[in-house]
Amino acid sequence: MAEGKKYYGFVDNMRAMGMLLIAAIHAPGWGEYITSLLSGIGVPLFFFVSGMLIPMSKKLAPFSDNLKEYSRKLLLPYLLFFLFSWLYWIVTFRLGNSANVYIHYKWWYPLEGLLFGSGELLYVNPALWFFPALWMTTLLYFIFSRYFKGLAVWLLAIVVSVAFVALRTSDFPRLPWGLDNALASVIFFSAGNYFAGQWMKWFSEIAKLPAALLATLCFVLYMLLYTVNGSIDVNSLNFGNGVVTYFTMTLFGIGAILFVSKLWEPPEPFKWISRNSIFIFPTHMVFYRIFTGVFMEVFHFPATFKEDSFLWGIVYVLLAFMLAWPASMVLKKYFHFFFSSGRPFVPS
Repeated sequence: MAEGKKYYGFVDNMRAMGMLLIAAIHAPGWGEYITSLLSGIGVPLFFFVSGMLIPMSKKLAPFSDNLKEYSRKLLLPYLLFFLFSWLYWIVTFRLGNSANVYIHYKWWYPLEGLLFGSGELLYVNPALWFFPALWMTTLLYFIFSRYFKGLAVWLLAIVVSVAFVALRTSDFPRLPWGLDNALASVIFFSAGNYFAGQWMKWFSEIAKLPAALLATLCFVLYMLLYTVNGSIDVNSLNFGNGVVTYFTMTLFGIGAILFVSKLWEPPEPFKWISRNSIFIFPTHMVFYRIFTGVFMEVFHFPATFKEDSFLWGIVYVLLAFMLAWPASMVLKKYFHFFFSSGRPFVPS
């Protein structure tokens, strides 16, 4: 019997809110506290939602088939957006403030980041780290699910992620292709898939009032734990002051967005953001650099202008999303073979 799929509007809400959070994290003007506060939710939420969308048929398929499919879905876009980002960097890295930052760099240096696939080497577009990290996380999850089922997969993921974060030291070298990010984040991916398999029917029927109350509770607990755990940065593997507080805090943050997503049907802008996140995620930071260059070189704004007010953060996010619309249309038309459908079907 063929596996069924069902559309859930709240998944569009979750993915759109996650994309807005990530765009806000990278935008200027918010200040260190707000940026760090949002960082504890945005990226783990994307791992959680990605896990939700993995059907049982993929867990039963040969590993080689999954390797081929998810390499096409994640590594081809990674390559394409790296090439675009690299070309922009080649044109601009000798201009303005970039000339001081990259004074000893050659045009081919960024290729090391492409081949390594993680960490600070992806300076042409730091947002690209997520593609190989999600690819590695997905494959790691498929390996787990070949030998364990249901709750056991998530329990194994908890052990792996907690052990990695607890045992890793600051002098431990970065691993290629986001493997270290995958080891730390497979807990969220596995949680998303377990939630979709065991709790989706209950969650789809929950009323707005209890959803609002649970969202409030999760957010309050997230804030309390954040004051204990401190700032985090998933990309650079900075998880704050405590292993248990980090994972507990982050799961409460995901829970807050999860329950908030039930409070309204997704509006058309949220549907668009959700289904075009694969274009917005890797382009927004390049757009931010373009905005800064235009404001400074054309309008002669001072170098610190964008840090003066959170309003600049709002302006940057809005402009980036506006530019993402025509950019996504061009990419879909001329590079459609790099991308797959973004409609959030969940296996039922």
